[in-house]
Amino acid sequence: MIKRPSLSPDDADCQALIAARLQALGFTIESMPFGDTLNFLAWRGQGRTLAFAGHTDVVPAGDLQHWDNPPFEPTLCDGMLYGRVAADMKGSLSAMVVAAERFVAQHPQHQGRLAFLITSDEEADAQDGTVKVVDALLQHHGLRYRIDWSLSGQPFLTARGELVDSAVRAVVHYQELTPRLETTGSTPDGRFIARLGAQVVELGPVNAIIHKVNECVSAADLQLLSRMYQRIMEQLIL
Repeated sequence: MIKRPSLSPDDADCQALIAARLQALGFTIESMPFGDTLNFLAWRGQGRTLAFAGHTDVVPAGDLQHWDNPPFEPTLCDGMLYGRVAADMKGSLSAMVVAAERFVAQHPQHQGRLAFLITSDEEADAQDGTVKVVDALLQHHGLRYRIDWSLSGQPFLTARGELVDSAVRAVVHYQELTPRLETTGSTPDGRFIARLGAQVVELGPVNAIIHKVNECVSAADLQLLSRMYQRIMEQLIL
């Protein structure tokens, strides 16, 4: 996917690649475009839901002369995967899909619902992406509500619960260290998903150089991250 210059909100067919992999696992795919933004929901199974949310859009690469390698040509060097959105967040998206493939292969009759919510409008205005999908879900279920926001951060807090505990246990299992729970960082689309009353956790690779020249992520970290995602699935929807 790194090869596809999906400048927000252009998806550059990244979602088609993801949807095809999920459909092969028996996921139901529902496309939910709004304006120039592509979104899709995917789900498999019934019951309690574990959903992975992500985005396929990217920020501009900037001055190409400052890159050691072309930003949209994935390059593996000294264990680091270089490329625009290798860290934020096509590497994580790939880890999610691979985790789902392993999980379904090992547990084809899993009891819960495994889901994905993917958008191409997170890096720019975030007007027609996850927030519109959440609105559509609320309306579909006949929930009458009114929310007026003027604060762009739209703060939320997920209390300690099953999702947080599962994520912590997954990190401890593979890293042998206890992660520190923080509310600092960026403004992910989780702020929109929280409106559904769902627990929200952001778990991904080190993002120290996202949106910068020579963006990269450890290939080994992505493999480990995928294992963590799979372990969370096994704790929550088996």
